[in-house]
Amino acid sequence: MPTPRTVTYDYATGPDTVAALLRDPDFLKRRCEEAGEKNVEIVIEDTGDGLRVMVARDKQVELPSFAKRMFQPKNRIVDEMKWKRQGDNWVGQYTLEIAGVPGEVKGTSTLTASPNGCRHECSFEVTSRIPLFSGKLESFVADRVEETMRDHAVRNAARLK
Repeated sequence: MPTPRTVTYDYATGPDTVAALLRDPDFLKRRCEEAGEKNVEIVIEDTGDGLRVMVARDKQVELPSFAKRMFQPKNRIVDEMKWKRQGDNWVGQYTLEIAGVPGEVKGTSTLTASPNGCRHECSFEVTSRIPLFSGKLESFVADRVEETMRDHAVRNAARLK
């Protein structure tokens, strides 16, 4: 059964300003590198009705004991986000692939105008295809994804000041 999570962050600037930051290749690369990620690759493409933002990088994580025999602590992670403007807001559908981990992360991000700027809400589900350890693995991956999203939000807010 998939493991769902939601991460919410409020910014002091409007959705268009935050959306512009989240498609700035120089900022995205610097944000990843500041978080200790290596071999960062950014691709931004106009899709006609929105934008595709791909961020690939190598990330080292401390694995729990149940996962040490099955997975490598360093993996290639590829985020792919497809942003579309909807009225005054932005909505993004995304997938996150972790090389060597059988499963998937899929979700939706929204940038919605709020009285003080903008609310960024990311809802996602982690699904594992390892029968005996799926719950533990999904929870571990969901915790790491949530941790990364919160770290990114703090770095985004600092850049927007």
